[in-house]
Amino acid sequence: MTEPRDGTHPFLRALDRLTAASEVGDEAAFAHLFSPDATIWQSTVQRETSVPEFVRILRILDRTVTELQYVDRRVDVFESGAVEQHVLEGTRMSDRMRVRLQACVVVRFDERGLIRELREYIDSGEAAEFVSRHRSNTGT
Repeated sequence: MTEPRDGTHPFLRALDRLTAASEVGDEAAFAHLFSPDATIWQSTVQRETSVPEFVRILRILDRTVTELQYVDRRVDVFESGAVEQHVLEGTRMSDRMRVRLQACVVVRFDERGLIRELREYIDSGEAAEFVSRHRSNTGT
């Protein structure tokens, strides 16, 4: 089931709040959108992580990238969730280079409208390029 993209569907509003919290590094608002038993799977680590672990990644991102912005967001809603494709852009603090990562997330919501499952697929080539440039500039 695909809902109209007018932003009125509760799943669309939840994803908008998730994006806004991520862009400004608001960890509390970000975590508040997940159910207590939510699971998160990321293609870059190939395992499930918890909400606190995912928030830690947000914290690292906030400390390493400025001007963080989700662009080209495309969302399709289905009965129990939504699929979002987006591009994450920002400026890496270490060398002022622009960062661009293409991603797709599949999100399932519980009956209260909280995220119960998030599966994140990131372009591995772009992620590897970001990591290698970041490491070469920080000496790690």
